[in-house]
Amino acid sequence: MINNLDILLIDEETIKQKSIVMNNVEDQFFRPSIIDVQNIQFQEAVCEDLYEEIIDQFTDYKTAISSGTTQPIETFVEPRILTLVDIYAQPIIMNYTLYDASYSFYSKVANKGIVNQSSENSETADSVMMDKLRKQWKTKGEHYITVMTKFLVDNIDDYPEYKTCLENCEIEETRASNYISMYLGDQL
Repeated sequence: MINNLDILLIDEETIKQKSIVMNNVEDQFFRPSIIDVQNIQFQEAVCEDLYEEIIDQFTDYKTAISSGTTQPIETFVEPRILTLVDIYAQPIIMNYTLYDASYSFYSKVANKGIVNQSSENSETADSVMMDKLRKQWKTKGEHYITVMTKFLVDNIDDYPEYKTCLENCEIEETRASNYISMYLGDQL
């Protein structure tokens, strides 16, 4: 499993622009969730080899930008990878990030423990509404994973890393199906 801590496939501003999150929410509340979602949900959906390829190409681009390049992103990131990230990965990452980060919008860790911040101008949502929003974001994230998976399967020849993963998964599933677990009770 790849543990990427530097490359964001979607940035905080894009999440604010494409969601119900207000612009005054500080970016620091998003970054840990974006990284977690990319490393867990997204990597799991695209398989490790394809995820590694995506991160490697975006790392090359980030390195070039840091060096002052003016070349377009397409010079460093293949069109197939850009399509996957821009059209399919970003909605997944955005919705799972909102799901994951939603509690940090409500509560903060402070010196005296976990605290709920309040403001004179607004009132926080109650737990029922919070749960409904979280469920909605998770459901959308799951939907976009399904859409992306269909895209990857339909375009399998363009994503050999994913094809290899599927082939390896089938082998593992076959091996796993050859074993049966049985509970023998506590009497042994």
